[in-house]
Amino acid sequence: GVAIDAVTYNILFMLYIRSQQMEKVEELMAEMKAQGIDPSHHTYAYLIRLHGVELPDENELERVLQEMRQKGIGGSLVIYGFLIDAYGKLKRFDKLNELMEEVERSGFKNKVELLTRLLVVYQAEEKHDMVDKIVDTAIATKKHELDTEFFEQALRCYTSSQNYSKVQSLLAMMDEIGLKPDSGVTAEVTKALCQAGDLEAASEVATDRVCCTMGV
Repeated sequence: GVAIDAVTYNILFMLYIRSQQMEKVEELMAEMKAQGIDPSHHTYAYLIRLHGVELPDENELERVLQEMRQKGIGGSLVIYGFLIDAYGKLKRFDKLNELMEEVERSGFKNKVELLTRLLVVYQAEEKHDMVDKIVDTAIATKKHELDTEFFEQALRCYTSSQNYSKVQSLLAMMDEIGLKPDSGVTAEVTKALCQAGDLEAASEVATDRVCCTMGV
């Protein structure tokens, strides 16, 4: 038969994990080892997704991480992202803190993307203090590295928690550094400000969006 390479195995892993076919995942791992094919960082990313999010099992997750580290495979954007999702699902917020400390120590480049993902997790768990910590620290240390997606997620968090002073502060900061939220986020913020009775602020947000769209 035709030999299967690591890329094909990873595609199969992704398909079986998405359909939660555990027995197929185990068969693939055994087959890879028999063929002398080492799992790649993509393989471990899919296993992290499986044991951390699809079928949460902290013991299996830690076993996968230990094996990955023994093979000298470090973190990547996909691996760190899936770990954030996993620890959020498992409600291991202590592990999230440790993970972000590891990311900081490693000199990993795409921190903003991971911070945005963290905001999603903490918003879902209504961890408003952690949202504050992430946003305030990010603004203090890497304000001009932050992108539209980070600010949009922060706006969603503060709109959800009805912290409208933070919403207005973030909008002003986005304007200062030349970023604009998309129409969906603008609509959410405008609606929330209207419901809070701050019609002047809501009008400013909506007017600013219209001017931006028209290129004024």
